[in-house]
Amino acid sequence: MNDGFVLAAKDEAGATIGGLIASTSYGWALIKVLWVSKDARQQGLGRSLMARGEQKAKELGCHAAWLDTSNPKAMKFYLKLGYEVFGELANSKEQFPPEHQR
Repeated sequence: MNDGFVLAAKDEAGATIGGLIASTSYGWALIKVLWVSKDARQQGLGRSLMARGEQKAKELGCHAAWLDTSNPKAMKFYLKLGYEVFGELANSKEQFPPEHQR
């Protein structure tokens, strides 16, 4: 299995206000991008897109999902959804950007 999918969220006027891009492989879903416009945040749209993405992944035969982020706010969001940290990649002080972590 090696499929991908894209989900879009639109407002009442039909404008795209959020989306999710994922791929699947070996029973795993990789959430590559989750995006919600600034005006649509804090209204449950990100949570809804993640739930829809997880459901789509199950329909495609996935048993689990994973993602990565370097954004502390996004990290808190994913932890609230039940995701767990299983590894960290960090730059040293000599690498650019210094002390960046994902």
